[in-house]
Amino acid sequence: MIRVGIIGCGSVASSHANAINEFSSRASLVGVSDVNPERLKIFAEKYGARAYDHAEGLLAQSDIDCVLISLPHDLHVRMAIEAAKAGKHILLEKPIALTLRECDEIMEAVAANNVTLSVGQSYRYFDGPWHVKQILDQKVVGIMVFAIATFSKNWNIANRKKWQLDRSRGGGHWISNGVHTVNTLQWLTGSPVVAVKGISGQYFHPKDRYPQMRADDATLAMLQHENGVYTIAVVTGYRRGAPKDMLEITCNNGKIKCDRKRLWVGVDEQWKEKSLTSVSDKVREWDAFLTCLETKSDPPVPGAEARETVRVLLAVEESAKTGREIRLEER
Repeated sequence: MIRVGIIGCGSVASSHANAINEFSSRASLVGVSDVNPERLKIFAEKYGARAYDHAEGLLAQSDIDCVLISLPHDLHVRMAIEAAKAGKHILLEKPIALTLRECDEIMEAVAANNVTLSVGQSYRYFDGPWHVKQILDQKVVGIMVFAIATFSKNWNIANRKKWQLDRSRGGGHWISNGVHTVNTLQWLTGSPVVAVKGISGQYFHPKDRYPQMRADDATLAMLQHENGVYTIAVVTGYRRGAPKDMLEITCNNGKIKCDRKRLWVGVDEQWKEKSLTSVSDKVREWDAFLTCLETKSDPPVPGAEARETVRVLLAVEESAKTGREIRLEER
């Protein structure tokens, strides 16, 4: 039985707690911590876990084997290092950190304390992308030529937390959601990114009208992969518009498109929807993480992979500022 602690009791943490409860024979939620007393009390009572008003108290407990860290992005590095030093295995919500140096500090702490780290790149666990990966691996429609990942949603600025609107704290649409598109494209291509060209800025929330917004709300990036495949990430947090959450993949013998729940294969001049096995993304994520702890195998999303995603995110921001292509070996 793997005993779990959760650090940060926001809405994403609830999804994780529900998933942990699906594995009652393999894992149990023992303790939770949050700096908001009311939220902590409600969360702890709902899931029958011990409550700690500081993460340090939770990390000191010998009956907790691993922790989920679900905090604002700028707090990841400190908390992950503290968890590693406390000997806890870690599932760290994305992005792993905000700078490459912070990524390295986390991985150094994990290695020094012989604990396992996996990063919560949860988009790959949705039904659509999960099954797309299987189709690509089996070469059902041949090999990938190029792909486009679009993540467009209402940024809903009025309900955003202050840190989510501040790039210096890891806010903005690119870091928050572009991390999903970039990591998913890396995973589907099976090839690292070697060069990027992008644009990014505030296109829907002008600074003169939305002074609280100090981060991007739209980014488009072209990614060149080492294997010669090109992919495009389109990430928009609009004020007025309509949502789109879609992967569109062109292969040399057909096409694939999917959203989070559905998938279509295009061959012989027609699209055919495939029947999918539907499983919660967090259930798939926890199954993979628990398995790696139980079998002492490689984590589903190692720190090095998550660091590469951050490297691409930062390179795209640099390209947007300079107007030039950025080669990844430059970073």
